[in-house]
Amino acid sequence: MRYRVRPGRWICVVTDDRPGLLSLLSAAIAANGLDIQTARAYCRSRAQLPDEAVDFFCVRQQNHGLDHELKPGQLDSIRSSIESLLLGELDVASLARRGATRSQPPSEDANAAYFQDTPERDLLIVRSADHPGLLLNITLTLFREGLTIRRSNVATFDDMASDEFELSELDGSPLTEARKASVVRSVLAVLAQRIGS
Repeated sequence: MRYRVRPGRWICVVTDDRPGLLSLLSAAIAANGLDIQTARAYCRSRAQLPDEAVDFFCVRQQNHGLDHELKPGQLDSIRSSIESLLLGELDVASLARRGATRSQPPSEDANAAYFQDTPERDLLIVRSADHPGLLLNITLTLFREGLTIRRSNVATFDDMASDEFELSELDGSPLTEARKASVVRSVLAVLAQRIGS
């Protein structure tokens, strides 16, 4: 694995791809006191090697507004968490419990989840009030649904998250309409849990 930090806010993780990888990375970042504002996830094929994931995360401290600077040792702690998750020495649930939470709840219930109407790809759109752990909750839900995230585009604007996930079944096949409806229900259910908590 290789890690790189752009001036005070961007983290890049490059590793072999696997189902559920984005949720593992999100859990490691959230558990170390960072809120993911933007994420870009890509996958590239390599001859006679596993596919490689290249993921970028724009982060800020969870309880400090616009503070984008990483604290001393924070990156090392994230690296250690990721390695433990990848080796199976740590599970996402126990790491998620370690994560800090923001004191103020989302200001409004503005949840939406739907598939963009396009024949070329299965693109899930998710919009919700932003909060720490949001990306983890969504990606973990998609992993539990048995889906592969082929590409993602995650962004936050004025405390509202606007996320896109290009999905496929684990074997690479497209989703049926019934499957899409099930995925939307599952994502909306996990978003509603935050509003109800």
